[in-house]
Amino acid sequence: MKIKALTTIATATLSILLLLLLFILYQILDIEHDTIRGQEKRFESFKLADELRQSSDDLTRMASTYISTGNRFYENQYFEILDIRSGKRPRPADYTSTYWRLPHDAHLPGARAVPLKELRRRAGFTAHEFDRGSRTSRRGGVGGHAPACRRPLAEGQA
Repeated sequence: MKIKALTTIATATLSILLLLLLFILYQILDIEHDTIRGQEKRFESFKLADELRQSSDDLTRMASTYISTGNRFYENQYFEILDIRSGKRPRPADYTSTYWRLPHDAHLPGARAVPLKELRRRAGFTAHEFDRGSRTSRRGGVGGHAPACRRPLAEGQA
């Protein structure tokens, strides 16, 4: 074999290997991008599930405090939590787990009213996860507190 033929074969082989390497690199980057998107979705789902849990805890605390003190401030906060959770009020930009424990301005401009259920749907929660969240809401969240919170007002005890 002549040197020219060997050079041509070597160049073709190296070109094919380079193309194969570039293809593999592209596949790796695509997989990494999918992994990052999956992690972001998982974290968003975690935050929404935590918000459901935290709002249930806050509802319990506000209802208990209102019933024990009769202070309408806690009743108002209870219904603010329900309104934010159901999408009747805008969700504040700084709505974290400590939101109801710190002083805040509840009427922030530019915030949008979106129900927590809708946020969970957009995040891709499964039917099973929705069912578990609904049972939690019925047991201790929305359905469990409103009658108890209104009872003292209806009976004139507050």
